[in-house]
Amino acid sequence: MELHEGAVWDQCAAAASALPGNPLGVEIDRSGPVPLVALRAVDRPDLNRVVALGVRVPARVDDVDAICAFYAAHEQRCFRIEVTPAARPSALDEWVAAKGLVRDGPATYKLWRAMTPPLVVPQGVDVRRLDACDADAIASLNILAWGAWGTPLLRAWFGATVGLAGVQHYGVFDRDRLVATGALFVQDRLGWFGFDATHPRHQGAQLRQAISALRLEDAAAHGCDIVHAESAIPLSARAARDGWQLLYEKQNYSSVRAENAFFPENDPECARTRSRIERTSSRT
Repeated sequence: MELHEGAVWDQCAAAASALPGNPLGVEIDRSGPVPLVALRAVDRPDLNRVVALGVRVPARVDDVDAICAFYAAHEQRCFRIEVTPAARPSALDEWVAAKGLVRDGPATYKLWRAMTPPLVVPQGVDVRRLDACDADAIASLNILAWGAWGTPLLRAWFGATVGLAGVQHYGVFDRDRLVATGALFVQDRLGWFGFDATHPRHQGAQLRQAISALRLEDAAAHGCDIVHAESAIPLSARAARDGWQLLYEKQNYSSVRAENAFFPENDPECARTRSRIERTSSRT
């Protein structure tokens, strides 16, 4: 599941980089043991993530050095390395901390669920499968629901994977307005739930449960054995009643704490970074 998490992040970054002009300035390096992703236009550790280090093969000190060098080369001061209980060797936490990264905020909780029993769809909620024509609506809802971490540039991130093979986005509408959305990524008999967003005025209406019920149905139809997701909060009683279980808790080591990571729109360094991206994009 952790390897699939990394593959999903790599797929999202590749989709964003393929957009005209690469508006997020995405850089991907797949030469090492795990893909390294940098979003040069949005310098945040919750986007510049290193996932599954030490899971497929034991990590080396040189791998940690290479990660730090990658982000430095792309002028990213804000990134994080996510360390799971399955990561090897046990000294990995110490190596990461020795590079100056600090354990940042709450841990991340990896949750999983079997295909059965099915989730019950709340009455009166109509969930639709979305396609590329809905990409702008999905991006707009995420900007509204999450505040997009302070920048409209992330519209590109939220809409980039809509319509891709192996990815299905879902939505609930109030008349003709999208008010809740979520996505399913399928690979190697695993389903990943993410990109969930609900309009603030529609919170508590069980719309996410309705979307998850259809996602679970589609995951089973694609031959998935289990589905998984990540949460910044521990497993809730509601989630447990819906069949979710905690697999592990992983620690996030960040170069800069998340609350200090995003450069404001009027920050000169942020403006210079974006200017460099725009010049590079215009040449390509």
